Amino acid sequence: MILIFHILIATLSLLYSIFISFNPTTQKIKNIYILTSGTILSGIVLVVTTSADFGKFCLSGLVYTGITVILAKIAKLKLANIKMSTSSF
Repeated sequence: MILIFHILIATLSLLYSIFISFNPTTQKIKNIYILTSGTILSGIVLVVTTSADFGKFCLSGLVYTGITVILAKIAKLKLANIKMSTSSF
């Protein structure tokens, strides 16, 4: 059950990260951090409760976290540009 939840939240957060990079808001960026935290926590639970290879999970988690953080950073930069362009009028 936790594996299904983990896969679902990871997939949702990646898709959501891609979505917010095109249409960012402050709340959407906060949401991506919440979803990413949930994925990391469920991954930790999976590693602790199963006899899984920690190295494999750790590498996958780092790649996932790197992608979502980069997409969130892109969204933050776009949001900053939007705010700067609207405040100059």
